[in-house]
Amino acid sequence: MGVTKYAGYNFNTQTIEIDWAAIEAVRDEELGKAIEAYVSRLEEL
Repeated sequence: MGVTKYAGYNFNTQTIEIDWAAIEAVRDEELGKAIEAYVSRLEEL
C-alpha cells in the first residue's frame, strides 16, 4: 500500500519522522488504517 512514504524511522537521529500533512490528506479508510498500523509498529522501535 505504500505506507512508508507517510512515516519512517531516521536511524541517524533515532526518531520517527511523520508526514502529518500527507496523512491528513488521505481519504481512503483502508490506507488510513494501514498507515496507523505502520506508525504504531515504528513506535515499538
